[in-house]
Amino acid sequence: MDLKNIIAVKIRHSRFRTDYQTFYFSQKWLHLEYSVLFFINKGMVSVDIKGRRCLVGKNNILIWNPGAFREAHLEGEEHLFYYVLGLELITENKTPATMADIGFPHRITPENPGAVRSILKAIDRSFHSKDAYRMQTCSALGLKLLKTLASQRTLSRRRTRVPQSGMDERINRALDYLVLHYKQRIGVETLAEKACMHRVPFTRLFKRETGLPPHAYVMAYKIQKAKDFLIAFEEPLLNAGEELGFHDYSHFFRAFKRLTGLTPSQYVNTARQ
Repeated sequence: MDLKNIIAVKIRHSRFRTDYQTFYFSQKWLHLEYSVLFFINKGMVSVDIKGRRCLVGKNNILIWNPGAFREAHLEGEEHLFYYVLGLELITENKTPATMADIGFPHRITPENPGAVRSILKAIDRSFHSKDAYRMQTCSALGLKLLKTLASQRTLSRRRTRVPQSGMDERINRALDYLVLHYKQRIGVETLAEKACMHRVPFTRLFKRETGLPPHAYVMAYKIQKAKDFLIAFEEPLLNAGEELGFHDYSHFFRAFKRLTGLTPSQYVNTARQ
């Protein structure tokens, strides 16, 4: 099943929320029959996805699907501001579906979060209005949201993968090292050493397991972290390259633009619209 099989979106609930140093979702979502989308406006949470802890910050999206058991906790002392949307997808044969059914992952980092935020605000306004056709409007906006997320989703066929149980344990060890030390300069030799392998066979195995060569994977991971850093912490742009272990700002600038199609400042301006 894919997005073209969805003919309508039923909005079950829509709300902007603020949590004060507590953020916990787990068993209470197991009973739902529809997907729940969380768009983080401000703050950061740690979430357990498939046994792995991930940090999710501003302009990121988390998706809970029926029967999924996951936990999320507020990180740091900053208040968390987020938008929560319950949506049930209706297929061509009138049966309900979830976002997992059409291939959406548990976490999405949209390329243009401003556009996603605008659609979510429009849904919220329509959902809480007294207009007689508000649900039809919400359904149309819901379809627009799905298409926007599908077109902007950064997790593609060449996406970087988090360490996981089905992956070769040697590659998992290398990825664990990257997750903990991505702020340093990491070469292929270092990752191969952590995997207890020689460079050439390690490179072949790494590409087979992750879909990318080691150097490309490391760069993609650093740039993804850079995007989170630029938005979540609002630091001067010059600090981002240094924070993530690039040789200098020009090296960071070129790598960022090559992988995202935008300069760091263009990305920040677009994300904050």
